[in-house]
Amino acid sequence: MRSLEVERCIIYAYDQQTDSLKTLAMAGNVSEGFSLAKDRGSVGHAFCTGNTVAMRSPYEDRRFDKGVDQLRHSVTRNLLCVPAAVGKERLGCVEVANKKGLGFVEGDMRLVELIAKEIAAGLKREIVRKKQVPDRIASA
Repeated sequence: MRSLEVERCIIYAYDQQTDSLKTLAMAGNVSEGFSLAKDRGSVGHAFCTGNTVAMRSPYEDRRFDKGVDQLRHSVTRNLLCVPAAVGKERLGCVEVANKKGLGFVEGDMRLVELIAKEIAAGLKREIVRKKQVPDRIASA
């Protein structure tokens, strides 16, 4: 995410057992992993609607959850949240925040959307692999 010049990048994976989004990978000013209700804040909005969320002033947007910043001990100045999906199946979300300069531009959004598609493909492969392991054990 260096090419985007952002302070924070978080990849969330959807956990069906807890019906929540859990941090899968983090870079930047994030100290520890956490989970969110799948419909919480801007990440949850992107996940539930399947639409990219771009915010230039998050604290002025009703979809933004200030409590998440408090949890992270950070201040979000701008952000992009992109659902990670294979077809209509949403598997997670990618959040990038605090881009230097004037904030995110269209090219940034397209790049994060491409990255989210690749992440979704990887998450889908992992789900399929996990389902195949019990099948192999049962047939052995």
